[in-house]
Amino acid sequence: MPEYLQLPQKAKLTTTGLELPKGLPIEDWLKIGESLRKINGAIQWALGDWINYGEREYGERYSQALEASDYSNLGSLYNIAYVSRTIETSRRREDVLFSQHAELAVLPPDKYEEVMDKVEEEKLSVLDTKVETTTSRGFLIPTEEAEKLCLRTFVFRR
Repeated sequence: MPEYLQLPQKAKLTTTGLELPKGLPIEDWLKIGESLRKINGAIQWALGDWINYGEREYGERYSQALEASDYSNLGSLYNIAYVSRTIETSRRREDVLFSQHAELAVLPPDKYEEVMDKVEEEKLSVLDTKVETTTSRGFLIPTEEAEKLCLRTFVFRR
């Protein structure tokens, strides 16, 4: 079961920063950093779940409320909502970035689990996750197969 997130009492999060008391012991400072890392990883899931709740509960009024809100990039919010709607809470992995889940959201559930296991076990980057997703959908030929077919692979340099 996921843990509930909050900052330690000594830290105060504002809309423009983080307030910390003078003389904060390093152990407390480290705990605050760990809490911030977890909150950062959870925020897109929270936004997506929030939007999807609004759509379920309020129907058309939810989209009118979003349009009237201060969110300037509604397209990003709708993408976040899609990922959150597509990947149920039980299938989300804490140690995998939201952007990696987003890459995998297009896969059917069985392929999703297969590729997600690889992403998690091999600690793949977002780019490598994108390549794995594209390859698993049959849009890319894996390098080993390309070499067998005598196809050349190119690396672009700046």
